[in-house]
Amino acid sequence: MKSLLVYSYTLIKSMPNNWKSKDQIFEKILEESLKTQSGYKSWNLMINNAAHKIREGRSSDMVARELKLSDHVGKIVFDLAISRIRAESKFSNFNKIWLDSYSSRYSTPEIVALYRSERLKGFHIADMGSGAGMQSIFMAKNSKVTGIEIEKTRYLLSLLNSRAYDWEMPVFINNDFHNEDVSNLRPSIIFSDPLRPESEKERSIESLVPDPYEIMELYENSTKEFVFDLPPQMKRNKVEFDSFESEYISVNGSLNRFTVYLGKLRKKNFSAVLLPNMLRIESDVQEEIRESVRNHHKYIYSLDPAVIYAGLEGNVSNKFSLPFLYKDKRRIILTSDEKKDQFPGETFLVVGESTEEHLLNSLHNLGAGKIIPRYNPTNEYYVFKSMIESKLSGDQTFYLFHNDSQILICKKL
Repeated sequence: MKSLLVYSYTLIKSMPNNWKSKDQIFEKILEESLKTQSGYKSWNLMINNAAHKIREGRSSDMVARELKLSDHVGKIVFDLAISRIRAESKFSNFNKIWLDSYSSRYSTPEIVALYRSERLKGFHIADMGSGAGMQSIFMAKNSKVTGIEIEKTRYLLSLLNSRAYDWEMPVFINNDFHNEDVSNLRPSIIFSDPLRPESEKERSIESLVPDPYEIMELYENSTKEFVFDLPPQMKRNKVEFDSFESEYISVNGSLNRFTVYLGKLRKKNFSAVLLPNMLRIESDVQEEIRESVRNHHKYIYSLDPAVIYAGLEGNVSNKFSLPFLYKDKRRIILTSDEKKDQFPGETFLVVGESTEEHLLNSLHNLGAGKIIPRYNPTNEYYVFKSMIESKLSGDQTFYLFHNDSQILICKKL
């Protein structure tokens, strides 16, 4: 560690006076980490030590001071460590991952990347705008992959990330995808997960970088098979391809990815994938819900957001014989007197009914200690939740749903 502390100072001193910006130093650190195994291990240890200190509550300045790093290097190590902490919930080898702040926020989680790797298994894939390389790395587990990234820092990050996993690494190229050499790769599939403008209120394909329409125009003579990851909240009607599959992916009940498949990769027009359970709902037609009821039955069912965004709520309702009960801005609720296995969403048993006026008494009688409202109460959500829970003394957790003036008190199954 001592040699690395000395290096952090000599790194800046050895650079020309006009070449000492944070970005340039960051690039130099990445290049040095790639040169030797000892350099890689030393910087990796430094980042993990910084992450440990951040978890203990240290600020950026404190981390730099305790690790005896210069201001610029300290900020870079702090950013890498923060990104590694964020990656803990997304990657099994998070303590070996190198990400900048953007990549840590938007990189494809391992569980999604592995699912896609299986779906695209056995092809030669060109990843246009491969970023920090995480999706390319997981696709390379099952396919030949070439990642093309124009931004040098993220290209260097992708080379470092390739060391985190033990299978055949992809080939990464630091180049512009417009370059004629890229077209000579002759891939069977072109994949792209474009950069999203962080300040954009309503997502549009034309604002993505690289632009999927431009990629198709450039490479339509090389292949007809394209896969694009688009902003997950984007609706299908915002996409102007001739024939494609729109696949919405959720992870543990949260919408995570919207992927478009073109050419022979298209399976159905509409699909939803629920991970980690690997439930897949697909159809060429979006059905209307055939049955609805005014009053709830014994069980209520909350559809997964991937199903809702895919427009397959009618297909699920009809397949499982679940009448529609109500919908709000975020969820669609179905109901039944029968327990339905393999339902694509959450299942609840109704154990009580109440009004907001008598809710506290009803919860007390049921032995409640915690509540999870699945609606927007009159008061602010967390104020309402805290106010109710402060007056409860039980040990049970209940979910609350609101249908007209009635509050349904439920246990999650």
